[in-house]
Amino acid sequence: MNLKQKRLAEAMKTYAAEEILTYEQIKEHNFGIISVTSVDIKDDYQYADIYAHSQQNEGDLPHFLAPIAHTIQKKIGKDFSLRKIPSIRFRKASEISQENDILSLIHTLDQQYGLSRENS
Repeated sequence: MNLKQKRLAEAMKTYAAEEILTYEQIKEHNFGIISVTSVDIKDDYQYADIYAHSQQNEGDLPHFLAPIAHTIQKKIGKDFSLRKIPSIRFRKASEISQENDILSLIHTLDQQYGLSRENS
């Protein structure tokens, strides 16, 4: 990713987090805490994939978040001068890799350093 894509991805991540927070306060849901883990922008700026994670029902999360995609696109169009504003697609964060999962990181550290074992 070039510098322009990185800046755009960070802005999209921020805008998406703000919009998700507002949207989940308005809409009733059973996802628990929703967070944006990363944004991937295709080289041709056709699509931007926003990876989101929730505590529960993660499979339904992209469908739940789809209505706010247009709002995020409008904010990007207003703040960035782009010839083409990427279409936003929400994806499950687990589609990227399990390495980004904090619990797996804690589990790995626990196994490596024996953190959960009681010292006698």
